Amino acid sequence: MTDMRRFTILFFTFLSLAVPLTSRAHTPYKPDLAREEEEMIDLFYEMSSLPTRTPQMVTEVPALMTVITAEEIRQMGARDMRDILASIPGMQLGISAVGYSQITFRGMASHGAEKIKFMIDGHDVDISVTGGASLLFSDLSVDYIEKVEILHGPGSALYGSDALLGVVNIVTRKELNQYAASVTTRFGSHDSQRYNMEFGRSYSAVHLWSNVNYFTTNGADVSIEKDGLSGTSLNDTVSNAPGNTNEWVERTDISFGAGLGNWHFQAQYLNHNDGGFYNPGFSLTDETVIGRDYFWSDLSWKDDFLDDTLTFQAKFIFNRYSHDYDILLQPPGFSKPGPIPFPDGMRSITKAELEDFGAEAQADFYLAEDHIVTIGGEVKKTRLFDVSHDTNYDSTGPLPGIQDVSDSFNWMTEADRTFYSFFAQDQWQIQDDLLATIGGRYDHYDDFGSAFSPSLGLNWQFHPEWHLKLMYGEAFRAPSFRELYKQEAGTPLLGDSNLNAEDVQTWQAAIEWLHDPDFSLSVSAYWNEYDNTILTEEGASLKTFTNGDESRSKGIDLGGRYRLPPAMPDITIFGSVSYIDAEQDNGDESPGVASWLATAGFNWRFAQFCALNINCRYVGETPLEKDDPRDDVDDYILTDAALTIENGLGHYPGLDAGISIHNLFDIHYAYPELTGKLPDNFERPGVTAEVWIKYSF
Repeated sequence: MTDMRRFTILFFTFLSLAVPLTSRAHTPYKPDLAREEEEMIDLFYEMSSLPTRTPQMVTEVPALMTVITAEEIRQMGARDMRDILASIPGMQLGISAVGYSQITFRGMASHGAEKIKFMIDGHDVDISVTGGASLLFSDLSVDYIEKVEILHGPGSALYGSDALLGVVNIVTRKELNQYAASVTTRFGSHDSQRYNMEFGRSYSAVHLWSNVNYFTTNGADVSIEKDGLSGTSLNDTVSNAPGNTNEWVERTDISFGAGLGNWHFQAQYLNHNDGGFYNPGFSLTDETVIGRDYFWSDLSWKDDFLDDTLTFQAKFIFNRYSHDYDILLQPPGFSKPGPIPFPDGMRSITKAELEDFGAEAQADFYLAEDHIVTIGGEVKKTRLFDVSHDTNYDSTGPLPGIQDVSDSFNWMTEADRTFYSFFAQDQWQIQDDLLATIGGRYDHYDDFGSAFSPSLGLNWQFHPEWHLKLMYGEAFRAPSFRELYKQEAGTPLLGDSNLNAEDVQTWQAAIEWLHDPDFSLSVSAYWNEYDNTILTEEGASLKTFTNGDESRSKGIDLGGRYRLPPAMPDITIFGSVSYIDAEQDNGDESPGVASWLATAGFNWRFAQFCALNINCRYVGETPLEKDDPRDDVDDYILTDAALTIENGLGHYPGLDAGISIHNLFDIHYAYPELTGKLPDNFERPGVTAEVWIKYSF
């Protein structure tokens, strides 16, 4: 394709100038910022506790990290977490029939994001019903994000289940000045509106902060020519296609916290409602309402002992998730083979509650100058209860109106789970230029058994500007409640209570060149071997979760950034290229995984208070299932542009504004749909725009 050739030429031109892994950001341009403050900002973005659970320089730990800063998020015109994740090397976004994001990372596809652990300010927010956190956090607003840390590769040695492919930690902004507040408003395509308010106040040793974010949109409502009923002998005439997806969303996020001495409390409440997007029955309808509530909280205590050679911290957590799905699975007039007609269609109202209670403890021993030894443990009790199902059908056929069938035809079995874990790690500074880490974690679950996850890493700074990193790790993912206990009612999936945990072995190597803060390059390679991957197996009318055979993926990530010298225009060039080779045990390509991913762009500060950002994202041709008669999903290039204006062009300090255009050239593209029920896959919207304004005081 000629567009692809042009893109390749342009991209490798960027690469030849210097284009890697974006592991650090340039300090924002603020003329009145003292040099000491600039250095503190640099240090904040260069330091992370994610790879080792202790604060360390990102470049010096034997781990592969990407850090996206608030400044980069604003410059790229990101609207929510999906725009950020799409810029990560090796990460490919998709969508589920019910609208939440599916994340493919390093050659491994997922039903959602269950193979990546998500955390907010170090708090695990993965939801045990489905596994992963994309139900509520993939579309998290960027308005209160300070930075996003991504650990590439297995993280179970420190973080346990779900950290199969990596860990994402979203660090939110907490205003700790004596008094600080800000208000942000956003208006965009499809009647989208977002409002964000932040507040922070300090009274001596007491710190308080809060954030409220409200979002509403009518959604893209993409035009669909054919849905899952189109062309079928029984239901072609009852299909609502041609029609539109149902992509309205209404969402509220409320975050708050307090700090007093060694004590720290944080919490967040999220309420999310939407129209079901493509609908889990793969038939277009405007009568589905998906409702989710989530509250998470933790209370922590931390202190130093023995002349600061011992740091101890403890955390107590409570989470609650509410599931309330009202789904019109099939429209009125639908028929099952037989035929069995459903005059009022098939409506399923499923509800459930989930609670987590838990505690964590960690001790860090600073032994001489050579070792940091970390030991810790975690225990958590999870309970799924108040599971109910109201519907107008059962396994025999239609029912006379909506009825409570929870006792005879429920969608999920009530369940509980308890696990405990112990972990240990030694960071050994063998020489000034050589750091090794070795660690492991043991997890025991009362429903599927135990797992041990070792890790080993080495970082050799063989030149002041060069780092060689070598890593090995193993990780696992416990089956979700849906995969274990889903019943035949509701969405067409069936669980298996005998599932084993997924596991992976990963080898990684990287070379990073950090010439200076404005010029860096990196290349990394990985090899993953998966076992017991949880898949769905096609049945007569349902898909059953099952453990698959072995599979593997390997790949290379190239990336970099380069800021032109001071005498030239203030332009920063950045980009990445990822090659992924993913295959199943029989040698077939892994469906849903593109072999090539790339990003390229620049940020141009063309005036003291103005910046223009252009970035392109390429997703290669994506294969479907081997026996799928549809063609593979076409490759595509999406271009986004964003203009930001700071401090009211110098006249109104604290007043910032911007405009962003996404899919600038109105490219037609689709995400892969692997069931084969949608002829054109999951088609996505064309060009969209957003304007925003923020005032800080």
